[in-house]
Amino acid sequence: MYKRLILASTSPRRKQILSKFGFDFEVHEPKIDENRILVKLKNIKPYKIATYLAYEKAKSVLRKFKKGIVIGADTIVVLGSEVIGKPKSKKHAVEILKKLSNSTHTVITAIALIDIETGKSLVTYDASFVTFKKLTIKQINDYVTIIIF
Repeated sequence: MYKRLILASTSPRRKQILSKFGFDFEVHEPKIDENRILVKLKNIKPYKIATYLAYEKAKSVLRKFKKGIVIGADTIVVLGSEVIGKPKSKKHAVEILKKLSNSTHTVITAIALIDIETGKSLVTYDASFVTFKKLTIKQINDYVTIIIF
């Protein structure tokens, strides 16, 4: 018998991925303050930040259910030693892409699975290196307008 699957995320991309692979799942918004956590963990290795955020997202929806498996996930971008947060505005997105232009950065995605009944959890991550060519301001503005906002 399959267990109920609960996605602790508001990410359209995460929903799309689970749907694409035929999973039947529910979506519930995680209730964590990512900015507060990022400030608290600023001197921690980036993969630990991502895994912590993924686990906290999953944990934040646990008490709403009696059974099932909760999935939390988080993706962060790291340039050098700087963790790049999510853009707060169109202007901020442009600033971020200008920073990433003509450089290689690391994208870390972490996932946390928690079985509600047993309390057992699995938390892991993977990292990819992404190289951006030199982007023009027009390319950056077009991307931000079409894709992000």
